[in-house]
Formats: sequence, structure tokens, C-alpha cells
Amino acid sequence: MACGMSCVVTNAGGSVRIVGGTGFVVPPADPQSLAAALLNSATKLGQNRAAGRRRIVENFSAATMVNRTLDLLQEVNLDH
Repeated sequence: MACGMSCVVTNAGGSVRIVGGTGFVVPPADPQSLAAALLNSATKLGQNRAAGRRRIVENFSAATMVNRTLDLLQEVNLDH
């Protein structure tokens, strides 16, 4: 996504949260859905690319992740 590519992920772990509405989500252990999503992503390549890149830059850049980690550590530290 950071490179402007559409992503196909399984509905497991944090993948869905990261992709948001900018990629394709398929059930785990469903090769037919995976194949269909891969084909779909290849034919609709341009549609989600900019949105995915923007999502990564806005929500998952190194600076954003560092700031969120620091905020969390400060919150935990204040609770003790």
C-alpha cells in the first residue's frame, strides 16, 4: 500500500484494520476467494492505489507510529 499497490489480505489478525476500505479482504483458508480477489485487484488496480497510499501515510508512517507509541507509554506511566 505504501508503494501504491492494491492489497489482498485475509480476514485475520490486524490486516483488515490496516487495509481499511482500500484493499480486498477474503476469508482465511478460502483459495477461491483469494484467487477472485487477486484477479479483481489486478483489473481495478488504479482505483484503490491512491487511497491505500494515503491511508498508510496518514495512519501508519514511522512518525505516526512513534507518536502513538509514546502516547501509549505516557498513558500507561500515568496510570501507575
